[in-house]
Amino acid sequence: MEKQQTLEVKKEVAVDLLWFSVLADHRGKRSEQIVLPGGSTAGELMDQLAEEMPVIADFRSFIRIAVNQSYVDEQTVLENGDEIALITPVSGG
Repeated sequence: MEKQQTLEVKKEVAVDLLWFSVLADHRGKRSEQIVLPGGSTAGELMDQLAEEMPVIADFRSFIRIAVNQSYVDEQTVLENGDEIALITPVSGG
């Protein structure tokens, strides 16, 4: 009897990305939707964005990632429909 191979299919996920401050200025927009491979992490998203926008690499250690209005680390797996905010430090006084 022949064994059937089961292929694990990872669907793509679409996330809404919110840009703030200097990142929004460099991107030229405040929000957009990005499609990622299923199982992608916040860190993998940052890697992809850093390739497209060198300013991300420059500020990466200072950028806070929020998913659905909660801060997360780069190991967080992103889900379809997540709202991702990339937040840079703000100054004030």
